[in-house]
Amino acid sequence: MRGPMRAGTCGRRFREGVLVAALALGLGGCVTQDDLAGLAVAGLGEERVSDLERGLLQFREGNFGEAQRIFQRVVEVRPDELQAWLGLAAAYDRLERFDLADRAYAEAARLGGRTPTLLNNQAYSYFLRGDLRKARATFQQAIKQWPAHTMLRNNFNRVTW
Repeated sequence: MRGPMRAGTCGRRFREGVLVAALALGLGGCVTQDDLAGLAVAGLGEERVSDLERGLLQFREGNFGEAQRIFQRVVEVRPDELQAWLGLAAAYDRLERFDLADRAYAEAARLGGRTPTLLNNQAYSYFLRGDLRKARATFQQAIKQWPAHTMLRNNFNRVTW
């Protein structure tokens, strides 16, 4: 791994929390992460959980390759599914496939614009790459669009510049 990813456990947990929170923000219309975990534990039928939710659950559990495959299938079937493009980009970030993450972010921006969620996720992507200047500028763009959002401010303030 490269750049900030070499940090200790506390830094890694923070970074994982930032991205999961960003994904949750982007997937706000779906059930919560706790609901997803409950569905999986309860053993409810697979048909009760959408592919989008399954992708988020796999991402949350750290199965980034599986999350990427699920999100990829969703965008192949429904290419206008913004949340799947955001999930795909985030999974590519965690797999350090930043070239593919950039493509997914571009498609998400084409579909939904440069929303605070997209900007937050892109800023985190730049952070993972070690491009702190771009990360900071992108976080600031997100905050400018949604100044009252606590998660965005916390992400910006907690990343070591």
